[in-house]
Amino acid sequence: LIQDIRVKTREGMKKTIAQGKAAGGLAYGYRVKLEYDVKGERIPGLREIESKEAEIVRWIFQEYANGKSPTALAVELNKKNIPGPRGIKWRDTAIRGHRNRGSGILNNVQYNGRLLWNRNSYKKNPLTETRTSTINDQAVWQIKEVPELRIIDDQLWARVKQRQIENEKLFSRTTTNKLNKSHRPRYLLSGLLECAHCGGPYAIMAKGRYGCTNRQKKLPIDMLGGIVCTNSKTILRSE
Repeated sequence: LIQDIRVKTREGMKKTIAQGKAAGGLAYGYRVKLEYDVKGERIPGLREIESKEAEIVRWIFQEYANGKSPTALAVELNKKNIPGPRGIKWRDTAIRGHRNRGSGILNNVQYNGRLLWNRNSYKKNPLTETRTSTINDQAVWQIKEVPELRIIDDQLWARVKQRQIENEKLFSRTTTNKLNKSHRPRYLLSGLLECAHCGGPYAIMAKGRYGCTNRQKKLPIDMLGGIVCTNSKTILRSE
């Protein structure tokens, strides 16, 4: 029964994309388009550009293409009191995302006038209840051109993609670059330590010391009333 429901759901989503409608949640920069059928019922899956948020999206793409980091962009947006996706504070991860998986502001192809579905597959481990994702072969991706939803032109989109690729190549060549956190070696306590003040992760900062990554990034924390974490305590890895 569950498998049957899963198959029907996927077929329905595939049909929705083919019709130029969104099959997922509402992305930043868009709002639900209110359009009704002959029965007076709202047609689901329709989107239209939200002008104010769209300007923020364009600004993010332009500034990133010009050399600013996602962290610097998040800090600047928060200083200007501009609400992020879902109304929360901006985080660098919400901007950066993951290029190959299509997550994050800089990787949402909808901004480039395309709807993309079935890029990733998700499976849940029944023992740990954790969900893992894998990237599907491009042959099974479902892509629909939706020029009416375009926010970023092809030239700017290409500039951002080129800078992402250049950064990835740079980071893959060195383990000493301060931005290359994803290539740091994993330690015994990686992912297990939390800041007692803000609840954020404690990770290796420098010279074998753990520290609060939220404080390091200097990004406002909602649970602290929108201020940066003040916990400057670091702990030696040996301790």
